[in-house]
This record gives sequence, structure tokens and C-alpha cells, in this order.
Amino acid sequence: MQSLLAKIIYKLIIYPVFSLFIKVFALFHKKTRLALAGHVGVFTRLTEKLQPRDEKHPLVWFHVASVGEYLKIRPLIVMFEARNWQSVVTYSSSSAASWLQADIDKLPALLAADYLPLDSSAAMNKLLNIIQPDALVFLRYDLWPNLIWNAHRRKVPMLIMAAALHEKATRHKNTLARWFYIRLYKCFDGIYTITNADRDIYQQYHLPDTTVATIGDTGFDAVIQRMQQLPVIHRPVAWQNSLITVIGSHWPEDEAVILTQLKQQLETHPHSVLLFAPHEITPSAIGRIKNYFSRYTVQCWSELEDFSQADSTVFILDVMGKLSSMYRIADIAIVGGGFSTGVHNVMEPAVMHVPVLFGPEHHNAQEAGILIDQHAAFSFHNRRTFKSDYMKLLDDKEFRLQAGKKAGEYIEQHAGASQGYLDKLQDAIEK
Repeated sequence: MQSLLAKIIYKLIIYPVFSLFIKVFALFHKKTRLALAGHVGVFTRLTEKLQPRDEKHPLVWFHVASVGEYLKIRPLIVMFEARNWQSVVTYSSSSAASWLQADIDKLPALLAADYLPLDSSAAMNKLLNIIQPDALVFLRYDLWPNLIWNAHRRKVPMLIMAAALHEKATRHKNTLARWFYIRLYKCFDGIYTITNADRDIYQQYHLPDTTVATIGDTGFDAVIQRMQQLPVIHRPVAWQNSLITVIGSHWPEDEAVILTQLKQQLETHPHSVLLFAPHEITPSAIGRIKNYFSRYTVQCWSELEDFSQADSTVFILDVMGKLSSMYRIADIAIVGGGFSTGVHNVMEPAVMHVPVLFGPEHHNAQEAGILIDQHAAFSFHNRRTFKSDYMKLLDDKEFRLQAGKKAGEYIEQHAGASQGYLDKLQDAIEK
């Protein structure tokens, strides 16, 4: 009866309000507008892309929110090829679209990748008819109720991978949200977490037909895999003896805290190089860096025929897809998002044995907190604490190298979770 009430509330109240809000919000928000435009024609595109499907082998449908979640499942999709398994990925955000469209040709086991339409029951039923998955996997916490209920009714095995739920999360802390989400969690065959702390919270819900267990984070496998596949980039000749700081995926909020000290560093450490990679590559983002460092030589990637020609004090990555490679030549990494959306990928510099700094908002990335505990990463809260942590790394070579070594070792020691998730998937499909 309570599950029926949850469905009624969602279908008659929550979904119509949410759908209307998204459509209005899209009028003022470019990325949301792009995502809604991407919903048009999704059923036709998926039908066409799934024509080569081999019915003799399993097909797993993954749903991810954005790029970060996709990167966690990528090692699994790579492993599918050896088993002749097939996959489909749907995503919610426009940022995932360009990444996946560029990646799909590299993954034979990935038949299709496209937007997940808004969560109407009719749309989800149509998608299930088209994809006909042998299993449906959600990443972390991007759960869509009508899709879950319709898949459950069809007895499609469902898992949550890299499930995350902290004590302060609204869906756990708020009584009504908690009541609603329990009705969703009961539909899953398995909920598999990165940490024991997350597992313990899910176990509070007493889900009798759902396996709750810790497996780990495939993100470690993913970042090692990407590192091994990256093209080798060497330091430009002009930077051979420089101390290079890469500032990755930064936002204006990060810049407000770090830029003053970075400019002072160029005065006190004349052999320094600052390499900026804005999270959003826009004229305004590039212009802010150029204007702030107008006294120094500034180059952009797009201005050079070859990266080896770089010889400026300040360098801006104004193209997509190069940041991971840049961490290979870094001495120190500053990762953005810690003063706004939540810190971005800290594992990419860590796997390169580079010490990492970021702002206080890092609860979205459990590995960030663990790297802090390992003295491989440092979280700063304001200009003063940034200066203290950053200058210590800059001036103390042994401290910097030890922090980087600890970062790399932590990533390497925690690899291997992908096999555990693959085993659980196989159990669910064969059950």
C-alpha cells in the first residue's frame, strides 16, 4: 500500500511539477536547454543504434548523471568486450554528451549512448521496449522512479553501483524523502557502495530482498586505465627547469581565493609556470586569466601549432580533453570546484604522483578526504590557508615529492573494484 502511495504522489504531483520546472529553467540555463533539445529523437536514434545487437549475449543498460559517473563504469564496458557482453549508456547532462560521443568508437561493447528523456512512465516504458536490457544499473544516486518501477514490474535485474549516501543527505535526513527513497531501494537486487560508511547507512533501511555490500570504487581502475592510454606529452624545452602548477577545472569562486597568491609566486619564484584549465572554456573565463596576468607572457593551446613551442609564464588550456595529459608534467595540482559545485576529479593528478590542493567543498568526492588523511592532498578554506599549504609544497621539494608519492600509491593500492562489480552483474543476470 505504501509503495502504491509513493507512486501516486510521484506520478500526480512530483513528476509534473519537476517536468514543468525543468522546462521553465531551460529558458534561462543553456546546459539544461541543450539537454532538453537532446531528448528529441532519442527513441529513433536508440532503435537504429541497437540494430546490430546480438540477442545471444547479455546487454546491460547503465544510467549515469554526467561524465564523472560515466568514467566509473568505463572500465566495466572495456571488460565486457572479452565476454561478448553489450551495453547502452544513458545520461542526464549535456556535459556527458560530447564526451561519450567522442568515446563510443573506442568501445566495441558500447552499442549506444544517448540522453535519458524526462521520467514519464510512457517514455520509460518505450525505452525499456527498445533497449530490452538484461540488467539495469544506476550510478551513485541519479535514480529515476518511473524507470525503476517499470523495470521492476518487468523483473529486470537492477543494481546501484558506487552507491553514495551520507548522513547529511536530504534523502536520508528528511523523513518524507527517506520514506520515498526506501520504496525505490526495495526494487533493487543489489546496492553496492564504495565505502563501509555508505553501506552502513543503507543497511539502516532493512531492505530484505536487496543485497547491500561494499565493493569499492571503479574510479581507481578508470583513472589508471586513462593514464595508460594518454598520449605521452613532454615538457616544452622552455619549461624543463620550471616548477609547473596546473590549475584544473577552476571556477571564478576558486580564482577569487588563489589568484592573488599565484601572482605573488611569479614574483618570488621566477622559474614558475602556471597552467590554467577553466572548467568552462568561454571567452570570459579565458579573458579573466589574461587580464589578471597581463604583466606576464600568456599563451593559449589553440595559438600554437605544437605544445612543445610553449614558452610563456602563464598558459591556458582553451581546448577540451587535454587536462589529464597536463597533470603528467605538473609538480603541483590545484583542482577547482571546492568553493562552488564540489571538487572535481582529484584522482587524475593523484595517479600521476602529483600532490593536490582544493577548496573545502569536497564531500562529493570521498577519495579527496582520504587523500587528505594520507597527507597526499590539502584542503584550503581561504587565501591564508591556501598560501600556507601551497608555499609549503612549492618551497619544500622533499615534502612535495613525498606527498605526490603517497597520492600515487593510494590510487594504485585501491584499484580492482571493477571485477567485483562485474561478478555482481553476472550473478544478477544469471539469477
